[in-house]
Amino acid sequence: DLETLLKSEISQEQIDSINYLNKQPYKINKIILEFIKKEYKKDNSFIFKGLNKKHPLSDDINNIKDKYKKKEIIAHNQKFFLNKNILEFACILENTTFYFTHFMDFRGRIYSNVDYFNYQGSDLARGLIEFDQGCVLNNKSESYVYQALANTTGKSKLTIDNKIKRGVNILNQFKHYDVNFLLDNFENITELRELLKNNDEQIQFLSLLISLINCKKDNTKKFNTP
Repeated sequence: DLETLLKSEISQEQIDSINYLNKQPYKINKIILEFIKKEYKKDNSFIFKGLNKKHPLSDDINNIKDKYKKKEIIAHNQKFFLNKNILEFACILENTTFYFTHFMDFRGRIYSNVDYFNYQGSDLARGLIEFDQGCVLNNKSESYVYQALANTTGKSKLTIDNKIKRGVNILNQFKHYDVNFLLDNFENITELRELLKNNDEQIQFLSLLISLINCKKDNTKKFNTP
């Protein structure tokens, strides 16, 4: 009840967790940012699917009687402005190290104080944000990347072993590509296009894949993707 909630105290471990997260430096993934800026300018973007432009009926919304059509226009434009704001924010922070502050709710769950541009946000935001320091991959950490590759292709319900196998197979398909060529020609690479089609986490997937390819080509390179 409310009285119990008001009496509850935050533990030192919870305070330490929040302070630890607050101290983590982040930066913008510049390779993904350049890719997104190119996609955003396209009339028929495979990634944005029309959400890089306002709804074509936006200027006539006050004359539209159909309430469902109005809702469609409003919903479309909300997503458009969200994408626009995230991209503008990323451009501002492109050459800057930045931090997130956090809070803990009554259930003990931790969230960023930033509403939309954070690593818990949309696919676009999460794909653009990476750790500033990162780490060199070892066998254990690399297995987590393979699992993330599987998760971001809609296979989150696979067993851990099968996620790793799927991640390895995905890497083997694309590891010989130059990453810039891969991003510039993704629509013409059938295997990659199929992985991105009907995928709600396209940008996170590309961010993971590009980072992993770069690390496998140079094992001294740090992996920065969350």
